[in-house]
Amino acid sequence: MKCLFALLWMLGSSVALGADLSGTWLAKGLDASGAVKTVALALTIDGASVTGTLEGVQDVMNLSGTLSGDAAEGTLTNSSGTAFFKFALVTDTLNLTLANLDADGKPLLATGVLFSLKRPEGPKAAVSFQVAGFETPPTTNSLRGVWIASGLRLELSGKDGKYTGTILIGNVKSAVTATGSPSSLKGSFKLGAVVKRFTARLEGGKLVLTLDGKKYVLIRK
Repeated sequence: MKCLFALLWMLGSSVALGADLSGTWLAKGLDASGAVKTVALALTIDGASVTGTLEGVQDVMNLSGTLSGDAAEGTLTNSSGTAFFKFALVTDTLNLTLANLDADGKPLLATGVLFSLKRPEGPKAAVSFQVAGFETPPTTNSLRGVWIASGLRLELSGKDGKYTGTILIGNVKSAVTATGSPSSLKGSFKLGAVVKRFTARLEGGKLVLTLDGKKYVLIRK
C-alpha cells in the first residue's frame, strides 16, 4: 500500500477556509450491476485538515486530505489499497471525484468516477457510476505475485527487473521469463515448440498484458 500523501496548499501564513463542509453528504446511484446504492461521505473539518469515511463504493474507506476554501484533495484507504479523491462545493452540491493510482502514485483522473452529493435534508442527487476497484500497486517489486484474467493466469517472482514464473492459458501451463519495469515489461514462454512473446505494464493496480495482438487486463489475486 502506498504511503498517504496530501497536497498542501500554503497561502502565505494563513489557510483559506470556506463553507462548513462537516457532516454527511449523500448520493443515490447505480452500481455496475444496475442496483441502486447510496454513497455516503462523512466529513470532519479541523482547520485545513479533512478526515472522514466514504461508504457505498467499496468497503468503508478512510479519507484524509487538505482543505482550501471549499475544495480539498487527498487519499482514501482501506484493506484493498489507496485511492485519490478531490471535491469541491458548487452551490449546495459537493462534487466528488475518485480515481485509482498508477504505479507511480499519480491519480488516473481520466478514468475516475464523479459523484454529486447533497446534504441529507436536501434533494438526493441521481448519478450513474461504475464501482471502482481502488487497488494500489505495491511500491516495490510491484510485478511480483499472481495475476488473473478470464482464461489467463500469470505468476511472477524475482526483482531488479528480472522475473521468472509461469503462465496458464486455458489448461496449458508454461514457464515464463521476463525483464523490465512496471511500466514496460517484456517476456516470453514456449507454447509447444513455438516461442510466444508478450509485453505488459501496470496501470492503476491492474496489469495490462498484450499477447498475439490481444490485450488482457489482469488483476492481482
